Amino acid sequence: MKANLCLSALLLLLATHAQANCISSEAEPNDNAGQANGPVCDGIPVSGSVSSGNRGDWFYFDLSETRDVTLTLSHQSGADADWYLYEAGRTGTNQDLARRTTSSNPETGTVTALPPGRYFVEVYRYSGTPSYQLTLTSQQTVVEQQVDCGYGYRPAKPGNLTHYLTGSAVDACVEVTPSQQAVLLMGGGSDVDAAFTNRIAPRLQGGNIVVLRTSGADGYNDYLKQLTGAASVETLIINSRAKADSEYVEWAIRSAEFVWLAGGDQSTYIEYWHGTKVQSALQYQFDKGGIIGGTSAGNMVLSEFVYDPGSRPNAVSNELVRNFCHNSINISTGFLQIPTLTQTINDTHFANRDRMGRTVTLLQHLGTDARAIAIDERASLFITSDGQGVVDGTGAVYLLRSYAPTQVEQLSCDEPVVIKSLLRYKLTAGDQYNLLTQQTAVRPVPLSVDGRLPYSQVYTPLNPYSDIATFSVTAAGAEGVSVTPAEQWVLLGDDAVIGIELAEGYQLASVDGCYGFLTEQGFVANAVTEDCHLQVLANALLPADFSVIKVNRGQSGATLVQLRMGANTSGLVLYRDGTAVTTIKKAGQYNDQFKTQAQNASYQLCDSQGRCSSALLVPLVR
Repeated sequence: MKANLCLSALLLLLATHAQANCISSEAEPNDNAGQANGPVCDGIPVSGSVSSGNRGDWFYFDLSETRDVTLTLSHQSGADADWYLYEAGRTGTNQDLARRTTSSNPETGTVTALPPGRYFVEVYRYSGTPSYQLTLTSQQTVVEQQVDCGYGYRPAKPGNLTHYLTGSAVDACVEVTPSQQAVLLMGGGSDVDAAFTNRIAPRLQGGNIVVLRTSGADGYNDYLKQLTGAASVETLIINSRAKADSEYVEWAIRSAEFVWLAGGDQSTYIEYWHGTKVQSALQYQFDKGGIIGGTSAGNMVLSEFVYDPGSRPNAVSNELVRNFCHNSINISTGFLQIPTLTQTINDTHFANRDRMGRTVTLLQHLGTDARAIAIDERASLFITSDGQGVVDGTGAVYLLRSYAPTQVEQLSCDEPVVIKSLLRYKLTAGDQYNLLTQQTAVRPVPLSVDGRLPYSQVYTPLNPYSDIATFSVTAAGAEGVSVTPAEQWVLLGDDAVIGIELAEGYQLASVDGCYGFLTEQGFVANAVTEDCHLQVLANALLPADFSVIKVNRGQSGATLVQLRMGANTSGLVLYRDGTAVTTIKKAGQYNDQFKTQAQNASYQLCDSQGRCSSALLVPLVR
């Protein structure tokens, strides 16, 4: 009994000594890893503050076994602090294992399966002079039975790869087919909850989500898991080509049901990911029937053509419309092949940052068959494999494309952009547009850009993002008639010009359906105020052999026109200047005598069905 009492006392002494070593407040200086305070112990809050002259405070903790570690950092209002987690020996910039850098208070995040060793926590002063409380809690890592869903087992994670896993580490096996391919494009700024809840969740079927970034932290993990019901959300920070070529990254992307590309810098995505396992894994994930999406820069790299400025200055509208070949323009291609986004360039933060002129100019570098999808902040476009796109959110989605009436007047380097009647569709929540068939119920606006004018006058209409009434003028020609264009869109009160061309052997019979007037080149629908359809009819010319023999003017002032009638004129009615003169009885000569002051007379032969010959214009002797 005495021995047992001594042993109990020794254990209590050791426990008390260990607890005494745990810190509960900071002690300066602790401005770097070499000065770190510690150890921080499980469940014991540590208080501190960061003055305006300091960057942050450093702490350390030790693990004797593999554990899941949760860090919680709270601070007073009016200030903001973040935390960064490092492993021993790797405490430099961008070498963190995890971070929480949002505006949340507290900043809470969990890192799973940290192996035994020493770790460092940096409390970073983002704004103000925060007084804070840092708390560490941990639990033994539960090793789950791995499952092979056809992609192999989860490989070992490279030590230098930062990742954040929320949910199960076991792959969820979800069967998908290529017909389930889908794309989610978002415009940046605040994300659109409805897009994830209504579009992604039903297709995800409880599968896995992977978020790709080159910087940042796990801000999407809890958010996406809650909205979609995913089995797991894993964020990967892939900021080098070496990391982009790791087997772990390749496996995570290929096995995911939904891959989300966060915002950032599209040029770094191209630099780090193009030509690596990230690129091939993304293509595989989409081709198998997965969903791929992105916001801001993550959206922009999904189209066939990518605005990729690299080290160039950022392209802005009022500069690009002045110079078609502005030095900020650089377009890459060949990253991903998504059928619904071929011949497409994407842009984001659209109306919010006035990017209409920028997008129109970039689009003109791609040819007349290309189009642009430009999305406002707080808006999204979800596109299924059949090309059908639907909009969610409070912002708008704009689609720009050329069509037959589009007139490119000037696209030369060092010269302003001048283009007329580019179609601009503005889609809002619930609107649909099929990217494969170009079908939509949304009425487009004919947009013109003239970079020669002051910027406030560059666009027609003056506000290129506004809702405005437009009208459809369509035209069709019957046999022997060609009309161009078959369709055009005009603003309220504008004219629509339709070209009319008659085939050889035909003459114009009637033009109906739109208010306007005929010209030598065709028809002008004048001051359009409603939709209209122009129908142009023509008659085949009647084959009739007749000609003028001579013309005389008598002393009485009468004019005599002698006509020769061929064998195929018998029974036809002769018209002079639209008035019936006589019915031809037989072939031979016919004399037409009349008084007139006109300089010419026009003759035609017509049958009982209204078919007429070509007109014979006869100059009259004065």
